[in-house]
Amino acid sequence: MTWAKQKLTEQAANLDGDIAAIDKLRKAFDALKAFPERAEARQKALTEATNALAEADAALAAATATVADGAADTLALLEEGSKYLHSHSDATECPLCRSPENAAGLVNEIAARLSDLGTLRTATAKRQQCATALGTAQNAVTQLDTDYTSALAVYAAAKDGHAWKAEVTLPGDAPPVELPSLAAWLAANEATAQTWPAVEAAWRDEKKFVQTLKAASDRYEQNLARRTELQALVPKLEEALKHCVEQRQDFTNKIIGEIAQDVGKLYEQVHPGEGLDKIALPLDPKKRASIELAANFSGQDVPPQAYFSQSHLDTLGLCVFLALAARDRADETILILDDVLGSVDEPHVERVVNMIYEASEKFRHTIVTTHYRPWRERFRWGSLKPGQPCQFVELARWTIVDGMSHVGCLPEIDLLKGLLAQTPPDTQSICGKAGVILEYALDYLTLRYECRVPRRHGNPYSVGDLLLAIDNKLRDALKVEIRDGLADSSVAATNVIQLKPILDELARIAQVRNALGAHFKEISFDLLDQDAIGFANHVVQLVDTLSHPDHGWPSNDKSGSYWRNVGDSRRLHPLKKPS
Repeated sequence: MTWAKQKLTEQAANLDGDIAAIDKLRKAFDALKAFPERAEARQKALTEATNALAEADAALAAATATVADGAADTLALLEEGSKYLHSHSDATECPLCRSPENAAGLVNEIAARLSDLGTLRTATAKRQQCATALGTAQNAVTQLDTDYTSALAVYAAAKDGHAWKAEVTLPGDAPPVELPSLAAWLAANEATAQTWPAVEAAWRDEKKFVQTLKAASDRYEQNLARRTELQALVPKLEEALKHCVEQRQDFTNKIIGEIAQDVGKLYEQVHPGEGLDKIALPLDPKKRASIELAANFSGQDVPPQAYFSQSHLDTLGLCVFLALAARDRADETILILDDVLGSVDEPHVERVVNMIYEASEKFRHTIVTTHYRPWRERFRWGSLKPGQPCQFVELARWTIVDGMSHVGCLPEIDLLKGLLAQTPPDTQSICGKAGVILEYALDYLTLRYECRVPRRHGNPYSVGDLLLAIDNKLRDALKVEIRDGLADSSVAATNVIQLKPILDELARIAQVRNALGAHFKEISFDLLDQDAIGFANHVVQLVDTLSHPDHGWPSNDKSGSYWRNVGDSRRLHPLKKPS
């Protein structure tokens, strides 16, 4: 770089002026080289024009001698007269003497006389041409002298107007002022002029080299400045990158930790008390875009794939899926679950279904497809009710002709209400449906309060068995708070219904169900349709009191004093059977 900077500061920076000067000198010398040939050509043309004029003068003198004296002057007059008469063909008198008697035939007379003077006429024209050519040749010689003088001035200016470097060889003397001596001077200095193109080429190469050297030097200086800047900047960037990575990792770990907590909460809903809710999603710092799955098993952090059952793994995968889906605008997301109960064992099915119901409240819509028939039956009997509107669609048989068919899945109580609304009512169907629903409702109460029922093979309890199992102490205590539309749990119920009158009346008329809906008996001939409808209406009253169409049956005992359903629209008292 030291050598390059020194090289760039030398006087070689004036190479442009040197190149322009030597180019101008070469052109001036080349211009002089053309003059000897031009001088020879013009001198030859002058000699030829002089000789031609002499020959024309001799020919004119010979032609003049053959005609009368004054013929030469007459020739000029006749030629002018011929021109005049041709341009004035309608003239009626002679243009010289103005006599009309001689005008007739004047044109022809002049033409005849000019024909007689043809030789003299040709010699005169030839002489005139030669005189003009001689004048032109003389002017060309004069102009050549003027051009040569200008060329001498241009050469002198090109030679003396620049401070030449030592490598340039110049002629020792100036070109001669006399043009005839120029050829000898050019021959003497031709070898010197032949050295100028090589010098110019060398200067052009040096200019190109200097330009390349300057570009390399500038590039080096720019890179050096950039390197110095980066040396100060890179440590700060590395520090910023380290801080960014730490912040990103902290942020990611926080998000993943929150997801893991959500997974743990969902998993605890499915497997309560099993101690498997400590789910972790650690990042492996040695891997890119990699996340692990860890769980707690018997107090040890282990990969769940190695220790969990297939059912536990499937429910864990479902919980992870739900937790991830709920992170990104769940209120705008349509959640689709396809046959997620395939490998779930029976004790956990109801918990998985309840967990799906609860998780679905976060999403805009939830679509679940399943082959699990007990889910459908629990919905029909009202034991599984979501906290939001739910529509069951059952795909029925299909044919090639009609394609797929589907039916709506209505709860049993809605089917009973539909039978009651028909005209005329089908009492047998009404009693049969009402009896089945009553058995379910009584089964719910006897299980909830652990009532004693007769022990039989297969537990085929009848309506009578279940009604007798609810003794008077329990009947007196049973009541339901109706809280439809109340969001505040501390607000008093809109209505409180005692179950004893309903149960007593059902016990009184339960025989109607056996007579009309369960068996064929002749006593049914003596019973009125109104008895069957009354029985069904009391069943509807009992079910509507105990359950809500959207919130289901009371099954939550967290209050400590009563049972409540999902939406807290029904509160069943007491919590325990009176002793």
